[in-house]
Amino acid sequence: MYLRFPLLCGSRLVALAILVNMTGGTQLAWAEKVATEKWNISADKVIRYENPDSIVAQGSVVLEKNQKVTPRTTRDQKVSSWAELLEEKQKPEAPRAEQVERQAAPQYQTTVTIKADWMVYDVELESIKAKGNVHIVTNEEELFAREATVSLPKETGKFTDATILRKELSLHLEGKSVEKTGFDTYRIGDGWVITCKLDDGETPPWSFSAANTEVRQGGYAVLTHARFNIKDVPVFYSPYMILPAKNTRQSGFLFPYISSSSLDGFGLNVPFFLNISDSVDATFYPEYRMKRGFMPGADFRYMSSSTNKGTFSATFLDDELSDPSETDYYQETGYTHDNNDRYWIRGKANHTFADVWQTRLDIDIVSDQDYLNEFNSGPSGYRKSYDSYFETFGRSFQNQTELNRQNSLKTLRSFKGMSLEANLLAINETNTNASDSNTPLWKLPSVGFSGALPFGETNYYLDWNTSYVNYWREDGIGGHRVDLKPAISAPIPISPYLETLAQVSLRETFYYVEPYGDAIWEEDQAQNRVLPEYKVEVATTLERDFSTGEGELNGFTHQVRPFVKYEHIPGVDQITLPKWDDVDQIIGRNASSTASTTSSTPFPRPT
Repeated sequence: MYLRFPLLCGSRLVALAILVNMTGGTQLAWAEKVATEKWNISADKVIRYENPDSIVAQGSVVLEKNQKVTPRTTRDQKVSSWAELLEEKQKPEAPRAEQVERQAAPQYQTTVTIKADWMVYDVELESIKAKGNVHIVTNEEELFAREATVSLPKETGKFTDATILRKELSLHLEGKSVEKTGFDTYRIGDGWVITCKLDDGETPPWSFSAANTEVRQGGYAVLTHARFNIKDVPVFYSPYMILPAKNTRQSGFLFPYISSSSLDGFGLNVPFFLNISDSVDATFYPEYRMKRGFMPGADFRYMSSSTNKGTFSATFLDDELSDPSETDYYQETGYTHDNNDRYWIRGKANHTFADVWQTRLDIDIVSDQDYLNEFNSGPSGYRKSYDSYFETFGRSFQNQTELNRQNSLKTLRSFKGMSLEANLLAINETNTNASDSNTPLWKLPSVGFSGALPFGETNYYLDWNTSYVNYWREDGIGGHRVDLKPAISAPIPISPYLETLAQVSLRETFYYVEPYGDAIWEEDQAQNRVLPEYKVEVATTLERDFSTGEGELNGFTHQVRPFVKYEHIPGVDQITLPKWDDVDQIIGRNASSTASTTSSTPFPRPT
């Protein structure tokens, strides 16, 4: 073993290395750097004792374990010679002197580093005791402690006022006393454990603390007299608890949700997470509300790739308060539903087929108009579901007060300058007490095809926007509609300082009307409408750079774009047409309008 410590000699600082033979005896050697097969130790002061055979180091103690690195052989090197690639025989090249020297010298890498203010090393037992700012770094973990006793061959030890950061498990342990009992097993006294990273001095947002904690093989922590803390404030106690203490997903119970209100009474929800596979999982929410009954819920999630994923959820309640005899409940809340079976089924999915067909599925089915307002909070409530789905899919549900809930399946295919979209739309009508006899319109299906293509090498463009919709409803007027709107547009060369565009379009719409339920249609089932449209736009762009002086951002570009628009649509009698959406009733126009847009962009001074 080598011991290194600086020795002040005159006005120069030199390094004195002491070669210690494990069987006894001492040799002196002068060197700047010394490496051995196992351990190197350096300190401000080193003392060697014969009985027992031990070494005491004081001041800036550093103990390092070095392991020999197997050098890379010639066979492992990448074949780059053309002759070798063509399997041509070559005369072996004689190795150069520096290559022989490099291959002969062994190479080492540091795998363990132990630092402390004071350390004693037992040569026979190969163990150390360290005090003061103990810091141990290995490939698997990093440890800080006030005092430590470590068995180097077994990689076990006991630590006082310790913090352990386990890299593989993203595990953060702290305790008054910590015992490392194996490669990834620990016993903690009066401490806490979390599975998220913290900055220096940062208080964990949540943690589990306990009088005794045992982290067992496989990454499970067994806690006795456990407390769940938010920041440093304990909010829940359990005499015994088992937790997964690792960052990989594990099946098990999640933190319980407790509620209490005058309307629901005491409520308890103990979620259970089921890890089905690496890409599929489920969460169950067995909730009980004392004044309402059992309210189970479940989430099912899957993700095969970033473009193929889905989440589906459901909550059900046999509501004991939803009864006309419960007059106090209706008077207090103002709710109007009278159904006992109450539920909310929701879900979303994204899929891309054949790398070109983008598909979006949205499901939102509610039992009554009051459900989402009433069950707004909790792990399976509206707010939590809204945030969770929005974070996953970038889109969420309609407002909780919306009575007609949309359920849709959309598919989009984009071409060069064209797009094709197909859509199925079903409406869940939650207001069962609505006075309107017409039920919501469904689209079964709607198909849209639009695009813009140039005419050869000219400045003329052909634009089109076509669609087909089959409107269905349970009660009311539905039917089929085909809407065609081709248009020709081209710039008008008035001035190089003006941007002009003229467009002429002809819209023709075909109808086949079908009454559903008790509805009656008194006009002809087949209807037709033709509408020409003319549009002219003239615009210009004014731009100026403004300098604001020295600095990184010392100026900005200000842009103003005024334009004038004229539009003409002749008035056409449309009284015999059904009224489904804004395509069916187009008001005639003969008007001009002016407007302008402005923008400012900062710019740096050129170097």
